[in-house]
Amino acid sequence: MALREQWRKLTGFWRRKKKGEEAVGMHPILRGLQERLGEDEGLTAELTDTAAIQLLRWAEQEIARWNEAIADQPDPEAWAERRWTVLHRHLRRVAREAAQAADPQAVLPGLLVSPDYEE
Repeated sequence: MALREQWRKLTGFWRRKKKGEEAVGMHPILRGLQERLGEDEGLTAELTDTAAIQLLRWAEQEIARWNEAIADQPDPEAWAERRWTVLHRHLRRVAREAAQAADPQAVLPGLLVSPDYEE
């Protein structure tokens, strides 16, 4: 099974989409960003499937943490896009560093920290 399919299955994305359900309480802009994670195959190309899923799960949770703050933004879409740009750059760096390690899955927890979004 392709990594993207595995990740979507694990997150329940396709199950929710088939049933027409929405992630309860998640802002639609943030849901869209979570979906974009699985679309960027280059992000995790150098990682093992297990490490890639670990990275994607962390990123999905990081985006979910933005849910409360997005409601207070005058321009939620621009705010989320700026944060996405920082997060995506951070994920690429983390994936590159982890891929160079003998055991990517073992080093990921030390690399998976929230980037500075500088607001």
